[in-house]
Amino acid sequence: MASKKSFLSRLSSKQKLSLFFFAVLLLAFPLIVLAVKFQQDFRSRAYTPSPIITTSSLPSATQGTKYEATVLGIDSSGYGNFLSMNFSGLPAGLSKGPCQISAPAADKIRPSVTPIPPISVSPTKKTPAAPPCVPQPPCPADSSNCQVPPPPSGKSYCPRPTPTPITPTQISCLITGVPTTPGTFKVIVTLSNSQTKLSATQGLGLSVTPSPTTCIMCPPPPVNCTYVGGSCSSCGTLSCQVTRTPTPTTRFYTPTPIIYRPN
Repeated sequence: MASKKSFLSRLSSKQKLSLFFFAVLLLAFPLIVLAVKFQQDFRSRAYTPSPIITTSSLPSATQGTKYEATVLGIDSSGYGNFLSMNFSGLPAGLSKGPCQISAPAADKIRPSVTPIPPISVSPTKKTPAAPPCVPQPPCPADSSNCQVPPPPSGKSYCPRPTPTPITPTQISCLITGVPTTPGTFKVIVTLSNSQTKLSATQGLGLSVTPSPTTCIMCPPPPVNCTYVGGSCSSCGTLSCQVTRTPTPTTRFYTPTPIIYRPN
């Protein structure tokens, strides 16, 4: 009885070589896909503008008084709807308020798709071919009045595509509350885009001045009295000087006795 041969032993050298290359390609395919995706992401980030924080300073606050300030930022990547803003280092009593994104019309209609009407082509009519065009020569960089020469005979300049400008998207976030601690603080603002994975960070100074002190009004002290140990919240205690009226001294006259002697 003939022994059974293994699968590889029954293959020829060319088949074994083909099987080897197929296995290598199968293992390397995921790495190739990851490398291509990484290159695309790198190029996309290289040409995508980062968001910008346009607010450069914050108004000062007063301790115990309601405070509101708006921080602004813009994004020109075309994905402004994915913006978010966060704050850190806020004084006690202040917190992040609501945010509002002012997306341009281009971003609002980006997801919509306009259907293309069907085009009927008549087989009897032939559309004339467009005449060949040539690129228009650019004007010199240092030229103030550039005269474009006419195109060659039988040709025309190709139309230049006009790039559609991207309107920046603006985000505004509110800082609100009642500060309870006076001092100078550094508020860290972080503006990030979750779609482009780009962000911007900026530190803004915020000064909280102490609340003005209001003293109570004390009534006038009595005559010969003054307030002792008073403060803005207390009049203190009265210290009075007592003036004593001298008591008159009563003196009694004692007459000298007279002795009468008879003659």
